[in-house]
Amino acid sequence: MPNREDYLTVREAAEVLGVSDQRIRELIRTGKLPSYREFDRHPRVLRQAVLDRKAGIDPDPRLTVKQIAERLGVSEQTVRHYIKRGNLIGGVRVNHSWRFAEEDFARFIAPVHGVRVRDQPVARRTRRLKGL
Repeated sequence: MPNREDYLTVREAAEVLGVSDQRIRELIRTGKLPSYREFDRHPRVLRQAVLDRKAGIDPDPRLTVKQIAERLGVSEQTVRHYIKRGNLIGGVRVNHSWRFAEEDFARFIAPVHGVRVRDQPVARRTRRLKGL
């Protein structure tokens, strides 16, 4: 059994983060806050995960579709097409969204694909309408 001092109750975690108990339960359900259930079936949240979340540290280092699109300078829809066609593989589905490890992304952008990676997000270009 885990050390009780390393865990917080849902209410304690909510107070630390300044959110509702319901929001903490949602974070637990979606896997964004690690937890375990005691014999009395009440969830306990890992104290360090709560403190990291409060400090703004992302517990999931994997890349989102949006982050990959920004790095490639393409739209999110284009990245979803890469996934659907099997060009971008190795992703994990987390609550209806894709997450990719850096290694998966690096394998995708190998010189074979001829894709140049940008360090900074690309500003969206807007089309200029004729006559305006």
